[in-house]
Amino acid sequence: SFPDRCWNSSGEKLYFSDTQKSLVQIVCVDIVTCQVKYLTSELKEGSYVVLDVNEDIMVFRYASPSQSPIIYANKLSPTMEEMKESSFCSLVTSNFSCEDKVKWRLIDLSREQGSEPYQV
Repeated sequence: SFPDRCWNSSGEKLYFSDTQKSLVQIVCVDIVTCQVKYLTSELKEGSYVVLDVNEDIMVFRYASPSQSPIIYANKLSPTMEEMKESSFCSLVTSNFSCEDKVKWRLIDLSREQGSEPYQV
């Protein structure tokens, strides 16, 4: 889905959230070079949803089955680099977390012989 504001300050890059397999990732589309890149594919698994993009700052929400939602701000890279958790600024967080008690992971399942596997 697209937030109301989803362009960088130069108007050359579009940012939005997209479902990739069973995760929600942040995507950047460079309309000048026609490149598409998933910016959160190397981060911990969960749901990353773009809320707003303004003056090259992105506000987004992260959540997972074992982590309550956290709202972050992050300065956008002019070169479409993967996002790094160390550069996130937490804006709103909750004290609730059960990461140490609840473990979750993606597993591949097969439908029938010859079918492509899918994740749950």
